[in-house]
Amino acid sequence: MRPLLAFLIAPILAFGCTGQMNGNEMIQPENQQNHINTANISFYRDGSLPSVSAPPIPAPKPKAHYNFSAVTNATGSLIVYYFHSAECSACKAFAPDMAAIENRHPEVEFRDYDLATTNGSTAYGDYVAQYNLTPAQQYIPQTLVNGTVITDMFNINATLEGIIKNFTSNG
Repeated sequence: MRPLLAFLIAPILAFGCTGQMNGNEMIQPENQQNHINTANISFYRDGSLPSVSAPPIPAPKPKAHYNFSAVTNATGSLIVYYFHSAECSACKAFAPDMAAIENRHPEVEFRDYDLATTNGSTAYGDYVAQYNLTPAQQYIPQTLVNGTVITDMFNINATLEGIIKNFTSNG
């Protein structure tokens, strides 16, 4: 009898007792209302399992609205993607230089994305995802031309026209 009693009591001592059963409902003592069953195993006396709610399945990421893989448009003109914000002081300071570059190169298609607008911020999000830009690479003003990401107004000034001239002279 003693071994049988030890056999029945041992699991209670080993795993603890978290509450009493009343029919199919678990009755928790007041001080254990938020008790977590660390074994992740619980069942009712009748052998049924309690209902378990699964974590919600995350919504799929929306498909990109913008594709920045095109280097040229349908007529063969080079595309320059230009990201800026009307609220950015560096962008405001660079705006006259960018306008001058656009005026000097009418053969190039400049696509302008203002991040202060919904379309601009959506476009920039798609661009960041497509080019796997790290947070350290996400500064504006920024251009994308012929697969080259150029960040910072000083780098754009120094590099953009050279890429445009090289492309148009070889294209």
